[in-house]
Amino acid sequence: MKSSTTKISIVTPSYNQGEFLEESLRSVIDQELGCSTLQYIIQDNCSTDITSEVLARYHGAENTHVRIQSDAGQADALNRGFRYSDGSILGWINSDDVLLPGAVETVVEAFEDNPSVDVIYGDAFFINKTGVIQGRYPTSIFSEKLLLNTCILSQPSVFFRRSIYDKVGGIRDDLHYCLDYNLWLKFYQAGANFLYIKKPLSATRIYDATKSATGGEKFVEEIRSMLLDEVGYIPSCWELYYEYSKEKGFCSKEKPIKFIMTSCRFLLDNPGEISEVFLFISHKAKYKLINQLAMFRAPYRKHYSYIK
Repeated sequence: MKSSTTKISIVTPSYNQGEFLEESLRSVIDQELGCSTLQYIIQDNCSTDITSEVLARYHGAENTHVRIQSDAGQADALNRGFRYSDGSILGWINSDDVLLPGAVETVVEAFEDNPSVDVIYGDAFFINKTGVIQGRYPTSIFSEKLLLNTCILSQPSVFFRRSIYDKVGGIRDDLHYCLDYNLWLKFYQAGANFLYIKKPLSATRIYDATKSATGGEKFVEEIRSMLLDEVGYIPSCWELYYEYSKEKGFCSKEKPIKFIMTSCRFLLDNPGEISEVFLFISHKAKYKLINQLAMFRAPYRKHYSYIK
């Protein structure tokens, strides 16, 4: 990495995830840097599992700050960590996720090469409990429509300038599930410039105990409430997702079927929304959806043009 004066601060909020914590820590600490541009802060909420044993090995490590204090949840821990930090570039990695080798180097150089950019994000993988890749996060080139209809930024692959973080007042500490999505929306509304790097920067761990997996309807309700607060309405694809969740699709073995049925009902009532819905479903699902719609209303046959 070329000599740099940019300092990047990364925070890990931690609570009782000792099983994965060391892998997360090492993924940050082992980032290859030519100079001391990385400050790493672990903000632990007095964990009661093996976390304390893991953290004991990193007390006093170079550029690493282990802070053990009670907090009011993930958002509060992050805000505490960022207040303690002094880097001009910020990001966070949860205690069960990992940064990929070279991620920090890529991000710092991208910010230095693009001084007008406020937020940089890259691609990301999904991994399972043992670290095996399960797929890729559906990131995309930035657009307002995409951001409003789905979270196109994978949180551990997102980095931002302290100036934009301070401008929006930090992270909403009343949010439990969608605090990251809310922050991206606040950045956009504050006039932030986004830059997408088509390169994997991180991996998010997916397993049964994660907040996303266990949130269910609470997860969807929080997103709906947050969107009403931030943008004043519920974008069409989140309405569709809400209708889908009411079918209890989260726990169903027939998710694709339930999604198609819900999509049909939604689009029969909202035919003008079909192009937006098509942005977020698979190619195969588009054929199934159009076939079902065509059975109800012939005019939908014209929408085959979206999937050819």
